[in-house]
Amino acid sequence: MNWSANGYRLPTEAEWEYAARAGSTMEYYWGTSTSDWTVSQYEWYSYNSSEKTHGVGQKQPNEFGLYDIAGNVMEWCWDWFGTYLSASQTDPVGPSSGSYRVVRCCHWGSALVSLRSVGGHNGYLGNRTYTLGFRVVTKSGF
Repeated sequence: MNWSANGYRLPTEAEWEYAARAGSTMEYYWGTSTSDWTVSQYEWYSYNSSEKTHGVGQKQPNEFGLYDIAGNVMEWCWDWFGTYLSASQTDPVGPSSGSYRVVRCCHWGSALVSLRSVGGHNGYLGNRTYTLGFRVVTKSGF
């Protein structure tokens, strides 16, 4: 990754998680409630999505002002999928190469448990699906 490049790029997995958590250390960035009413205030998921993608900004944002960070569509990250060191790290970056990129969070058909701010999946670069999207980072952030 060329960190000094101008323009836009995908977030690293660590950047994505930091942005998704928005300062929270809880399992869900909106708090501990898992009632469908509470979750529906923030995200599109299996309970309220009618099995389709929705326009961004129709739910409440997280504390950083980001919408649909945990629901609606899964999001590509810059990192190659792999194992991180077990020791505590600050702003880690995944392996330098691989066959799969990291995909974070969940989509409109996901169950509530998938909306957590932690944990990633792998995505093959040739994948194209209506449940997968991306969010860009600029020099100044998301």
